[in-house]
Amino acid sequence: MKYFLLAICIALIYSCNNSSTVQPSEDKTAIANSEALQMLPALPEESRLSLLENTDYIDYIFYPYGKSINQGDKKSIRQMIQQITDIQQPDVKCATPFCKISFYKMPNILFETEVHYGNGCAYFVFHDAEGKPQYANRMGDFGVTFFNQVITGFEGKK
Repeated sequence: MKYFLLAICIALIYSCNNSSTVQPSEDKTAIANSEALQMLPALPEESRLSLLENTDYIDYIFYPYGKSINQGDKKSIRQMIQQITDIQQPDVKCATPFCKISFYKMPNILFETEVHYGNGCAYFVFHDAEGKPQYANRMGDFGVTFFNQVITGFEGKK
C-alpha cells in the first residue's frame, strides 16, 4: 500500500512541477522515478480462474539455491494459485526475482511467472511467450508464509 501511495505522490509532485521553472536535473529525477515505478496491469480475473480450474502441476525453481520443488496435489495447487491476489503490484522493481513458477496442465505450460520477494515486497510477475513482463499481482499472506518456510528449509540444509 505504501508503494502505491508513493507512486501517486510522485505523480502529483511531477504534475505540479510541470511549469517552466523546473530545473533540468529535477526533470531527470522525475523521469528516473517514473521508470522505476513501471506499472503493469494485474493478471485478468479470467486467467486466474483458468489457472484454478486447469492447473494440475506446479514447478518452482529457486534461483538463489539452485533447487526446485513441485506440487501435484490439487489442494496445494489451489492454495498457491489463490495467493495471486487481484491487487496490482505498483512497483515491479522493489525486489529481485527469487523463484520461477511454471503452472502446468500436463504436459503443457499454462503460465509462467517469477516471484519477486524481498525488501518488504512479495509479488508475481507474469511473462508472455517472449519473456516480456505482462502482469504483476501482489502475493497473499499464505504465499509469503510458504516462501518464508521454503527459505528456512533451504538455509537450514546448508
